[in-house]
Amino acid sequence: MSAVNECDNGVARVETVHTFLNQVVAAVTFGIYTPITITVTCAAASTAQEVLDSEDQLSVSEAAGYDEIRDVFQQASEKAIESESPAYVVFGQAAQ
Repeated sequence: MSAVNECDNGVARVETVHTFLNQVVAAVTFGIYTPITITVTCAAASTAQEVLDSEDQLSVSEAAGYDEIRDVFQQASEKAIESESPAYVVFGQAAQ
């Protein structure tokens, strides 16, 4: 199952958590099996459209390397601080 396939309007948030039980399992298996709990929150239709229409949108190509991704997130954080509003980073499509 893929979050991209399940969330019609895109993904709003992804949280990964190492619960106490996950850590116990990892310890018992000597780190061979290290489970994590992942919670994916799908974006609402209005939120997805807001991101696509936003002037504060930055994009990262699917083929981007680590340095390019880091630079785009740095630009997004500076833009968000400057404008005191969210800056969006979109993967795999060009900014409008």
